[in-house]
Amino acid sequence: MDTVTIQLEFYEYVRFCRDAVDSLGAHPEAQGAIDGVTTGMRQEMLTKGLVLPNARDIDVLMAKRQELIDIKVNHTNRVVHDIKEVAKKIGLNVDFQKVLEVVARLHDIGRFEYATWNVKYDDKYGLSEQARNRKYFGSKYSELLQPLAVKNHSEAGYELIMTHGKIKALTDSRRFAKVIGVAILHHQDPNLVGEFSPEVNRIDSRILNSNVDELLQDTATFNEVETQIYAVLTQLIKDVDCLDILYQHLTGEFPVMPYSFDFPKNIVDEKGNVVVERSLKEFAESWGFTPEFVAEFNHKTLEEAEKENVLFLPVYDAQNKKFLMDPSKLVVPEDIKQKFFNLESLDLKEIKWQRFDYNPVVGMWWRLLQFLGKISFTSNLEVLRENGLLDKIYEKFPDEIKPQVREAFAFAKTHLLNNRGNEIYASNPFKK
Repeated sequence: MDTVTIQLEFYEYVRFCRDAVDSLGAHPEAQGAIDGVTTGMRQEMLTKGLVLPNARDIDVLMAKRQELIDIKVNHTNRVVHDIKEVAKKIGLNVDFQKVLEVVARLHDIGRFEYATWNVKYDDKYGLSEQARNRKYFGSKYSELLQPLAVKNHSEAGYELIMTHGKIKALTDSRRFAKVIGVAILHHQDPNLVGEFSPEVNRIDSRILNSNVDELLQDTATFNEVETQIYAVLTQLIKDVDCLDILYQHLTGEFPVMPYSFDFPKNIVDEKGNVVVERSLKEFAESWGFTPEFVAEFNHKTLEEAEKENVLFLPVYDAQNKKFLMDPSKLVVPEDIKQKFFNLESLDLKEIKWQRFDYNPVVGMWWRLLQFLGKISFTSNLEVLRENGLLDKIYEKFPDEIKPQVREAFAFAKTHLLNNRGNEIYASNPFKK
């Protein structure tokens, strides 16, 4: 398996996605038709020096999408580096480390096409949106539509590699492709995969002592050792992925206090039907703003904002270290705290979309529990402790908010990082 060629083909594909974003600039009529540009988005991009003050909205949109690609490239490079370090701690041989490098390089390849379509890494796209946006990409980029019919970026990555052959060097290595493809497909799966068992407290000696290519067969089905190979690959990439999501708080790619944040105006069910509706006035005043300000901030008329289920509000200006909303409103509800301290899994969809008190601080409590609690290999917890990552993230919070997160970080260090490990696997901290 030629890892150098795979890396080069990966960057060629990223360049293709970047060129697709740049092509939008030739279509000024796309302004407002693809995605709305909020005042918050424009201000955020200006503070990063990514657009000029007099830039068109389409320029702001393009800059945001290119930034999303930058973030994902940087994330990929860090995951490649970190997974090698973790593999060494575990004792995996050099041959297995090369396979891990390829999984790490390609695990989020499905994200890049999503960045060309939406200002967020939204995993679900309707055919109507594809049809609406299609005309803004020339025929050269029509194939961007292909992976968007699948449900999420893991499946998109699998399709890009295994069906559309975007990484030809991997397609030519069919034995490696089948285990790498399945690892990418399952790297967002919340459950353990394959025959991976923390209770066994070991990795098959054949994986530790043999070259991977000696263990793989050129068949469509998986034998017992191949099943454990892709299970270990999957769990390792899931672990390191979790670590880097936390690391992004230090790089500023995922600030602990965002400039703006999306808040639910109404509560909707899974089909998008409104279950509980609030007026724009009620929503705006609950966060200390006027309806007129909220509508203007979202570049909408009052009538348009009234019809929205979710709206953006300003939160924090990091450049001037100034809150844009009353920080005393960014509280963590007691029932969420109780579940956190009881080590009960928090359902993000429920806490974000089924109630009106979700905010960026609640999101941090959720991330600490979700990402640290799901780490499966002790070596990843060791890396966190050695780097003092949690302390560094905590110090990134503005002083006004530190009391709201202090106990969460202290609890995470005590119960999610320590006293969980054994020889290789970390025990599951969740009680329910």
